[in-house]
Amino acid sequence: MSDAPPPPPGPDPSSTPPPAPGTPPPPAAAYQPPAAGYQQPVGGQVPAVGPDGTPLKSKMVAGLLGIFLGGFGVHNFYLGNTNKGIIQIVVTLVTCGIGAIWGTIEGILILVGNQGFSTDAQGRPLTD
Repeated sequence: MSDAPPPPPGPDPSSTPPPAPGTPPPPAAAYQPPAAGYQQPVGGQVPAVGPDGTPLKSKMVAGLLGIFLGGFGVHNFYLGNTNKGIIQIVVTLVTCGIGAIWGTIEGILILVGNQGFSTDAQGRPLTD
């Protein structure tokens, strides 16, 4: 008795005759797009999303925006703190640019992971 599994049902692939010379090959299977809701991993990593399915904000992006464009409140607009961003623009304009130090300091605090600057406006954590 042999322990080999029985052959699969259906015609034996080796018994089908080869195509006649000059006949075109059978058409390839058409491309099927991925199912809805599928996200292609970026760089081999799965993108970080919050519990509601929206992507999380990056700590690096927010910190660099705060350091380089902090006087215009760009980092606060990115994080969803619109009112605070508008106030930073006004303070920077009224103080002739000196108020931009505020945004630069916030950018540094975001990058070092200060507890008060570790979430966006909706309370979701910033990703590394």
